[in-house]
Amino acid sequence: MGFLILTIHRGSHEIGGSCVVLESGGQRLVIDLGLPLVERDGSPFDAGQLQGRSVAELQEAGILPGIAGLYDEDGLDQPLGVLLSHAHLDHHGLIDYLRPGTPLWCGTATRELIEVGAFYSHHGRTDTFDRLRHEVIEDRKVFSIGPFEVTPFLMDHSAFDSYAFLIEAGGKRVFYSGDFRAHGRKSRLFADFVAKPPQEIDVLLMEGTTLGGNDRAPGPARSEVAIQNEIKEACQATSGPVLVMQSSQNIDRLVSVYKAVRDSGRALVVDIYTAEIMANLAKGNPRLPHPARSFPLVRVFFTKKTTGKVFTEGQNERAYRFVPFKITRDELEGAPGKYAMIVRASMRCDLEPLKGLEGGLVIYSQYRGYLQQPSLRDFIAFTEARGMTFKPIHTSGHADRSTLNRMVKALSPRHLVPIHTFAPDVYSEFGVPVLCCTDGQKVLI
Repeated sequence: MGFLILTIHRGSHEIGGSCVVLESGGQRLVIDLGLPLVERDGSPFDAGQLQGRSVAELQEAGILPGIAGLYDEDGLDQPLGVLLSHAHLDHHGLIDYLRPGTPLWCGTATRELIEVGAFYSHHGRTDTFDRLRHEVIEDRKVFSIGPFEVTPFLMDHSAFDSYAFLIEAGGKRVFYSGDFRAHGRKSRLFADFVAKPPQEIDVLLMEGTTLGGNDRAPGPARSEVAIQNEIKEACQATSGPVLVMQSSQNIDRLVSVYKAVRDSGRALVVDIYTAEIMANLAKGNPRLPHPARSFPLVRVFFTKKTTGKVFTEGQNERAYRFVPFKITRDELEGAPGKYAMIVRASMRCDLEPLKGLEGGLVIYSQYRGYLQQPSLRDFIAFTEARGMTFKPIHTSGHADRSTLNRMVKALSPRHLVPIHTFAPDVYSEFGVPVLCCTDGQKVLI
């Protein structure tokens, strides 16, 4: 009988910065390499501190996990590669620092989301996947990495193309939940999983985002369908324009908003960043709403910031492809009650000169904790000064207590390991032995 060594480099007592290493037969496999969301003292993490610092300095500061050979091109003891669960920064945000040629396993859509996000945002390199060796994973298609046998399981989560992993090595079976839920538009995935789960799990590393802290509700989560219906009702009750504040990478929410807006007799307006995400993902998922003749109620507004970036970078085609679906300021002002627009705080300069905002509605559809950010507070204050009403309509991208319990009961692990949570002490309520690790601790399985 062999053995397996587990090390959580970050995430044992916090949400964000997820990074796990499994070791068997002298070989190591990394799972996720996320950007921290909080400092060690619990204060918000400032990603600006990454700028201008070397790998050694970032490791010394405790930002980059201290994993030998992961960043050094000349290192002899290099890990086999990195498994990425999904395209949220707190799971992939440090992959830019990987040594060139590092194998990186993730879904095709995950790569798409990371690359588009890197181009339009201030975080990440646009050539990361060109420098690395991308290996595509698919739902339940088993593959081997050295001594590790990996089975990906596509999961319901607010991030599109999210995976959990069954990893077998040294005669042991570890299940890494990634981020998941059972109340999204892909709830069928979780239902199918618990109906026929993998067996004989030695260790379950399970996220617990909703287990306490920062207004994370203890009760059942609302479904995406319920969110869709509430947004539809809000649009129907509003005579003016509707602005929706949500992540452009939350595809479930984009679909919910699109259907709600369509059914309330409005067009959905997006900028070219959101349009590019929708159009690129629709290549493999043509039923997803996107700017196309088959979705006449999806229109594209050319905002100053994203359009300016495209032309400054010489990437003109990224904008030109959406010209047939363009909506102008005159059209928006001429029929303010006939559209709903996906917005971000950075779009304030585009909204300030827009007439007809009075009597409109701002739907806030993301984590409430972000409202502490000065840019969001200023944006909300701007819309209220223009006579718009603020209304939160949101549900979590993570599993509620009931769903977490269903995961544990389905897998019946010998040990449960908390990860991606501020409340590891709560895990004892799930009725199986809990192994609370500390960051950097090596645990023999």
